[in-house]
Amino acid sequence: MAAVTPTPGKLPVDFDLVGGPATEPLAEVPTGTLVIVTATITNVRLFPDSRMCLTVADERGESALVGMLTPIFDAASFRAGRDLGVGDTVTLWGTVARRRPTLVTIDGQSIRAA
Repeated sequence: MAAVTPTPGKLPVDFDLVGGPATEPLAEVPTGTLVIVTATITNVRLFPDSRMCLTVADERGESALVGMLTPIFDAASFRAGRDLGVGDTVTLWGTVARRRPTLVTIDGQSIRAA
């Protein structure tokens, strides 16, 4: 049997509803919702315009793409006292964004070493 490749967007994220806190896969959370997730960085891609894209995954391999400004990430590294990168577990906050109908991401607003 072939291994199943996790699909970005299935990472469970925490968010608040009127009735209280909830946890759902990222792809099922409405656009613009503030979410919180603790996961491990599996990939970092830097862009020349002070932006970056992280891939984060949980222990089951479910993942999400997180776009953020590089200075936000640099500040988290400063607070951690080391350069954060692949293999580090982080907690991040951001809003759900839909880039294409099948691509749900997180617009990262804050991140810290877990």
